[in-house]
Amino acid sequence: MAATYNGYTVLSLKFNENCTETFIFLKKHNVRDQSTETPKDRTLFIQGLPPYSSKELLKHVFEKFGKVHKIFLHSKLNVKVGDEDKTASKYFGDKSSGGFKVGYVVYQNESSVRRVLSHPVSQSLLLSSIKDKDQLNIGLVAMKQQYNESLIKKEELQKEIDEFMTEWDQKKSLEEEAAKNQTGEDGWEMVTKKGRNPGISRKESVNKQILSKERSKQSRKQLLNFYQFQIKESKMNHLESMRKKFEEDKQKIDLLKQSRRFKPF
Repeated sequence: MAATYNGYTVLSLKFNENCTETFIFLKKHNVRDQSTETPKDRTLFIQGLPPYSSKELLKHVFEKFGKVHKIFLHSKLNVKVGDEDKTASKYFGDKSSGGFKVGYVVYQNESSVRRVLSHPVSQSLLLSSIKDKDQLNIGLVAMKQQYNESLIKKEELQKEIDEFMTEWDQKKSLEEEAAKNQTGEDGWEMVTKKGRNPGISRKESVNKQILSKERSKQSRKQLLNFYQFQIKESKMNHLESMRKKFEEDKQKIDLLKQSRRFKPF
């Protein structure tokens, strides 16, 4: 009987009968943004694949349930299917941590997916049943491969650098052409500065941002001026009230003098 956990079918994986089993988690691949590479009725999504897993290994393990059309293997979960294969670089970019992997197995028939999901967990899938033991990237074989891959080949490195720089130059050329032909909202052609220090590219989005900052500065300045005017007016009112009080006190003193009731001491 198939075992399930949190929506996944659980399968047992062993190197041979004498080894400890490891568990992998599978379910039918069904996402909102479906890719033509992974049709939902024929694709299995797998988590918890051991670090030594390879496409060849997965093909040998899962072909017992039906003809495998394609396999995708990724080192992390949040990668779009197939993207890691396309953008993989031997010398640059993020290096795989060598941890557990996620995979997608695409079958030619829907019935193969149903057979996998109904496979009992008590019947472990054995890797030792593979005829070509070189397919198993473990132990000494894995260490040899890791060492060989760590060696830098100058020709390969130079080729990768040249390809990157060619793509970069093409991208910059397209951006410059787009900047030349750009027009503003009022129909005028946008003029951009060139040279060793071209400064900010005056695209429409940049111009809008600059105008927005200028308006913000003006509003802050007006607000500051308003507060300064308010403070000045408050001081003037205070001085006026003090002057008025002084005049009133002076008149009182004069009245007291006239009435001979003024006694300062």
